[in-house]
Amino acid sequence: MPDSYTLKCIEQLILKLRSVLENSETDDKKRNINYTLKCMASLARAVINQEPIFGIEPWHAINENVPLNCPSEFLLRLKGSKGEKLPPYPAIMTFYQNDMTTDIDTILFLCALNQFKNGDEKQISINVSAHSLRNADFIKTILNRIKKMTFTDDEQIIIEVHETSLELQMSKDVLSLFRKCGVMFAIDDTGLSIGDVMRLAEFENIADFIKLDHNSICLNSEKSNELKRIVSFITSMLPDAILIAEGVKNTEHAAQLQKKYPQIKYVQGMHLPKNHNKFIEDWKIQQHRKTALG
Repeated sequence: MPDSYTLKCIEQLILKLRSVLENSETDDKKRNINYTLKCMASLARAVINQEPIFGIEPWHAINENVPLNCPSEFLLRLKGSKGEKLPPYPAIMTFYQNDMTTDIDTILFLCALNQFKNGDEKQISINVSAHSLRNADFIKTILNRIKKMTFTDDEQIIIEVHETSLELQMSKDVLSLFRKCGVMFAIDDTGLSIGDVMRLAEFENIADFIKLDHNSICLNSEKSNELKRIVSFITSMLPDAILIAEGVKNTEHAAQLQKKYPQIKYVQGMHLPKNHNKFIEDWKIQQHRKTALG
């Protein structure tokens, strides 16, 4: 059966969008809202037909001492009525810019839990704005849904937190409630900005994983020194957190990172294999080549 509660949330959000559309004064804003409504129609169809809406981008382990053996990030992938791809970013930004962040986060998190429950993935990360983790309705809805789920020993849900503003503070009590349900936390796109420093402070003793800003994962440029500073800072501030490098190009790039930054335990990237076993095969070849070259 389709998730009736999620469909109700989608219907309510569509009504909000239509209200914004009626009061829009510029053509650009009208186009953005209309595109977002198209995305919501796609989402509703997928929920009714119980179809997956997330693609998979694995976190590949490059170290034996890792807590999870097959984690992957859920990335929103919507299609129009004719099967055409609908880039999610413009729609997500429309929600954020019209004070609907928590609405869309709630819907997508519920969809992610349903896809996780009915799919083959064992360990998944779900993107959430930090604003939603300060919203009582989001917290209550998601915690209640998670508490109703049954998990095997190798199954894991990770909340991947992004978009924390300087004035936003996390509630350690709320984060602990998710912890008690077995949820782990990752901080997305971490660099050395003031916002990043604030996020690390807010998630001290809470964050299990830190994702390094993909713009800094470049060994052969001026960013190399920046990455060194980022890794040094994070490991000194949150020594128990596990580092994940995003934007990794291939297994050779992963091997370079492992050699220079042994603190990095996982790599992720759109050009890496979508299958964990395929990456393991490629990784073994890369390691054998490295050994043969001395």
